[in-house]
Amino acid sequence: MPIQCQICKIEFQKLITSTHLKSHNTCSAEYKNNYGRQSLSSDEHRSNLSARTSGNNNPNFGKKHSEQAKRQISEKKQKQIPWNKGLKFEDTHIQAAAVAKRENRYKLGELIRTITPPTAQTKKKIAKSVKLYGVTHHDELADRAKKAIQTKRNNGYDLAVFRGKKHTNASLKKMSSAAKKNNIESTRKSQERIAALIKNDNLLLVSAGTDHFLRVQCITCGTEFEHTRQMFSLSKFHSNMCMKCFPPNSNRSRKEIELYTFILSLCPDAISNYKFNTSKKEIDIFIQTLNIGIEFNGLYWHSELVLSSLGVSPKKDNTKYNEILDAGIRCLVILEDEWDNKQEIVKSRLTHILGGISKKIYARQCITKEISSKIASTFCKQHHIQGAGRSNYRVGLYEKNKEQLLAVMTFSKNNISRKIHEWELNRFCSIPEYVIVGGASKLLSAFERAIMPKSIVTYADRRWSQGNVYSQLGFSYVTTTSPGYWYFRANECIRFHRYSLRKTKHDDQILSEWENRILQGWNRIWDCGNKKYIKTYI
Repeated sequence: MPIQCQICKIEFQKLITSTHLKSHNTCSAEYKNNYGRQSLSSDEHRSNLSARTSGNNNPNFGKKHSEQAKRQISEKKQKQIPWNKGLKFEDTHIQAAAVAKRENRYKLGELIRTITPPTAQTKKKIAKSVKLYGVTHHDELADRAKKAIQTKRNNGYDLAVFRGKKHTNASLKKMSSAAKKNNIESTRKSQERIAALIKNDNLLLVSAGTDHFLRVQCITCGTEFEHTRQMFSLSKFHSNMCMKCFPPNSNRSRKEIELYTFILSLCPDAISNYKFNTSKKEIDIFIQTLNIGIEFNGLYWHSELVLSSLGVSPKKDNTKYNEILDAGIRCLVILEDEWDNKQEIVKSRLTHILGGISKKIYARQCITKEISSKIASTFCKQHHIQGAGRSNYRVGLYEKNKEQLLAVMTFSKNNISRKIHEWELNRFCSIPEYVIVGGASKLLSAFERAIMPKSIVTYADRRWSQGNVYSQLGFSYVTTTSPGYWYFRANECIRFHRYSLRKTKHDDQILSEWENRILQGWNRIWDCGNKKYIKTYI
């Protein structure tokens, strides 16, 4: 339907032109203000215009910037300098007058604030995306938080907001009440968890005994026995506790037996407690046909506090590792938390090392692509024993004409090693289903073509790797680093890197980092060091 001018009643096919409005000494804004927002164009014209610019009709619908385009945009914006950078506005009366004028127009109704509050569905979608971002960018957000705190300190901001203040009686009472409620709730949950574990193991709780012991009875044979309450925590509990129904047959832990059972499924000739030298020292698991030994180290029993209490060096595991190598045996060392928390990755790596993978794919059948931090982080968390790390450049390997990501290699430019070297190769992993022949070489070549680095440094964890892959990639062996240590808490099977618990100004400055951590309830375990490799380019 045509649209009619409200001033002179002349009809127009689609919309009233600005030329016609000028003949009435008015403009489009004033006309719409007098006769309504939809008074300039017909309903049919607005509908057609909307249809042409929405959904599949939009020429940009479904399109995304390529990685190259994103990089170009980023580089272009980095070179731009804001027009007001470095300027200090002494006279702001013009800006203040403009703000006052605009606010007055809002009050008079000449301008309308059109702020649409988000719907419940939109809020839910935003919350979900924020949580997902927090999971996939955990390290990045942690770094941002540290930088924000450091910036506040540099600017003289006092982070101790309660310094010099005291709690009121009301707040003390409130905190005391909340603490009591939390203790009651924590005790209730603990009792429920213990009851569930006891029931699932076909046991009956006879009495709580003391605060440290629980007395239980085997429903099958009626035998009563005591266990420490600690043994019913999730990290220590094991099934088949009844000594009569399940008599122990060795001094090996349940987790070591689980590992041995898995090794037997790959190598039936594997034996346990193999004496490898004249001193009659034993390797937990030995595969004679492959000449590979496997050590399983529990966090608690191989920790510094336990070994020191027995008069043994805390680096005992590294010494034993070197003795096994001197005997001509390749050694793998698996820590308890890796078996507990990353068992699928451990099994995948063992299967690869012990020759259990039969599927092969060649690098010439694949293509390389630069991938995002999110994709690399998700892939490394799923397939790398050390999880995801910080990176500045990431390369993915894809099978031709397929979307499946087969392998990832990441590089960092701002790590500790950057003090000497330009780049560090800090992650390389692939999917467990295949052996990708030439995959590492293809990924490294893609990085070299894109960045043209002067030098690359990398480290091979001696517990898992001999470093052969780096030698094949043209890296030169530099040295073997000293063993490093990892922190963990009692009853928790999670290791924390030493850099996350370095000594701070909040610690007792008279004591060492280790002495401070002991007082805070931490223990630590030492690894076997790393092999350092470097590749330089002329």
